[in-house]
Amino acid sequence: MSANLKISFRNVVKSDYPYLMELYASTRIDVHLHGGHLSYEQKMDFIKSQFELQDIHYKKFNTKAKFLIVMNNNEKIGRLYKEDLDDQVSIIEFTLHEKVRSQNIGSRIIQDIIEDAHAANKPVVLHAAKDSPEFKFYKKLGFKILDDLGPYFKMTTNPMKMELAVDN
Repeated sequence: MSANLKISFRNVVKSDYPYLMELYASTRIDVHLHGGHLSYEQKMDFIKSQFELQDIHYKKFNTKAKFLIVMNNNEKIGRLYKEDLDDQVSIIEFTLHEKVRSQNIGSRIIQDIIEDAHAANKPVVLHAAKDSPEFKFYKKLGFKILDDLGPYFKMTTNPMKMELAVDN
């Protein structure tokens, strides 16, 4: 990592939502590739509605979650939503801005989460879309497939703690 990195986290506040929406839109290349029949405005309206629904869902079903902005030297560079439960740490959402991807920042953040979770004798659990760059990223960091959920894999860092771990 670059010597001038100063990674920190802070809670999401309402004024972060335009940034979070932009960050989410940067991950929805599927809409741009397969939505050729839609105008740019229609695509952005669809992405905005998906972001809003995702936000509602995360808050409703992840009541112990921390919704965090990833910062570098007081600049927003991503989002991390995670939930520390009694039996596991769940990474709900992790996205870095395009300009800081492939700089080992994400690897270091996830490795820190894994270290903290394992120190508490907990696995880290997340979902990753099949054949996505994220799936490959998490697999490289030692995550194993726990369950096949159709378009997603449920993954864990410590499958021996979970009953349904499968070989991958």
